[in-house]
Amino acid sequence: KCEGNGYLDEAGQILHLFRPDNEITRAELLIMIMKCSGYDPAVVTEKPFPDVEIGHWSASWVEQAKLFGIIHGYGDGTFRPDHPASRAEALKMILLAQYPPEVIDLEAQNSLCQDLDPEAWYLQYFYFGVERGIINGYKDGNGSITGECAPDNHITRAETAKIIIEGLMDDFV
Repeated sequence: KCEGNGYLDEAGQILHLFRPDNEITRAELLIMIMKCSGYDPAVVTEKPFPDVEIGHWSASWVEQAKLFGIIHGYGDGTFRPDHPASRAEALKMILLAQYPPEVIDLEAQNSLCQDLDPEAWYLQYFYFGVERGIINGYKDGNGSITGECAPDNHITRAETAKIIIEGLMDDFV
């Protein structure tokens, strides 16, 4: 259920490339999450967000994710599908695709991610993700955890795949 064909060339031919070090857009991220979570695309009859046209390649997935409460958009009402996703945005979407919001709470505090803003919107998602073993932050050259989770960094395709496997696919093997 969790598969993809990779990038297309200029002629529309599948290249079967993953490009793990590339940043991932919010739309690409969302589609990976939705497919791996077993969702089907929705029928789009109106723009799901002001900046997501009905004909946008991700519109049906954006609509479905919005209907299921996986995404809510930014404070200005936009979704910004073609913008790079941050690590915090990715973690939130992945967790909300798998867990009800009331399960994800602040009680699961940890000290692993020492670079989190205690007032940030993403705090509960990192606490929950660390507690469940879904994320563990960056490691140094020796493999030791650095205490850095970098919530505002753009997330790569490889990081996304790892978090999806840890967060969505308990029975993945």
